[in-house]
Amino acid sequence: MFNMGSRFADRQIDMDSSRHQVILITIDTLRADHLGSSGYHRNTAPALNRLALSGITFSWAFSPTSYTVPSHYSLMTSRYPSFHSVGFHNGRVPVRDCDETTLAETLQTRGFATGAFISSSVLSLRNAPQIGKGFTEFDEAMTHHESTRQVELRRWAMFTNKAALAWIETNRCRDFFCWIHYMDVHGPYEAPQPYCDWFLNEIMGLPEHHLKVVPNGALGGIPKYQLLTRALATKPVEPQRNFHYYVARYDGGIRYVDAALDDLLAGLRKIGIVDDILLIITSDQGEALGENSAYFFHGLTVTLDQVHVPLIFAFPKLCGFRPRLVTTQVSLIDLAPTILDWLGLHGPPTYQGRSLLDVARGLNPAHMHNRVIFAETQTQVCAIGPMVQFLLGKGIPEELEFPFYHPDAPTAQAVVSYRDSVSYPRESAMQNLRVEVEAYMERASRARRTILSRKAGPAEQPDEALIYSHLEALGYV
Repeated sequence: MFNMGSRFADRQIDMDSSRHQVILITIDTLRADHLGSSGYHRNTAPALNRLALSGITFSWAFSPTSYTVPSHYSLMTSRYPSFHSVGFHNGRVPVRDCDETTLAETLQTRGFATGAFISSSVLSLRNAPQIGKGFTEFDEAMTHHESTRQVELRRWAMFTNKAALAWIETNRCRDFFCWIHYMDVHGPYEAPQPYCDWFLNEIMGLPEHHLKVVPNGALGGIPKYQLLTRALATKPVEPQRNFHYYVARYDGGIRYVDAALDDLLAGLRKIGIVDDILLIITSDQGEALGENSAYFFHGLTVTLDQVHVPLIFAFPKLCGFRPRLVTTQVSLIDLAPTILDWLGLHGPPTYQGRSLLDVARGLNPAHMHNRVIFAETQTQVCAIGPMVQFLLGKGIPEELEFPFYHPDAPTAQAVVSYRDSVSYPRESAMQNLRVEVEAYMERASRARRTILSRKAGPAEQPDEALIYSHLEALGYV
């Protein structure tokens, strides 16, 4: 296990002993390759691109899964999904007596003010109680229903900003950890105007690519919950089944969240702390936009479209971090160790992630050489090395929600050279990753059996009918 509390963290503490403030922003369902900093052709995120140019950008960051709740909980606990109590639940999460400590809990015990400001009821305390552990303020006041799923509640990013900035203003003179979650990129793609239709003019000359409507989680068409009707369109076209229309609306959601990010930075500037905080921006997962015949959905696989996420660090100016593009493969489970390392603190021995401070400074630490990270869903697992992603099907036990995996057999394998789609690695590299992923699956299976053997409390037993109905309403069943 990597030992945190590096010499660089001690140096940082000396620079500014008055306050240590961290803001973590998670932009739900944001693919890394739809940003200008990744070479995307649309100007979806000018503010985020500026931060990428002035900060530390990790070009190959991966989520440990492609579900919202498990991914966020992996980030907060520095554990892969098989090793924490949420597991792969994305509906009502059973609370189990597990030996896991969240990042917020660790900071709270050190006197930090801890606040969370979420923008979707999927991360509410009722739906996912573990996610609130360690937060003295957990703001989940939603502003509206989704148009296609009336039972699902959301909050526009600008309103989330308002709540978060008020809390930050109150705690400006304290050490604090603030988590801000934006939901507006997630389907259905209906960000506020003018952002929702921001890129529609760009598809006018493209031949329409009509898709059929399919059940949520099925392949080959538009998931039922994503279907946008003609009444929602503001342009004189019939876009409800046009592939290009949905991608443009997805990008419009990114543009809106980027405007919200710019608004947040302006608020921090007004408070007077924008240059003193550690700001981290990432996403919990990507979104399938036609890859492997999956459209406008996630939670299905750990292919690149669903687990390759952006990751940007903006350190306080006094810390002396130079702008840098880091190409080392990293995971969201590395964020908690990195934050604690920067603060000169130690995380629990159960952490599976590693601090990224040394690589952020341009060093080449031995513990990052030839590192392999993992990602998994209920039906698929992958090992990601320096150049290669190796995918393996887990099989399809009857109790699984999604009988979907890639490739099309329960134990089939696939290898992807994710940095160069043309050049595949040598057979030896593939075999090494297969050994890694099989060893991981064995450890994960033991961990899962241990966790599932612990019963939820009497008042916390999950209601299976409620779980199913909630998942169905969210578009996951």
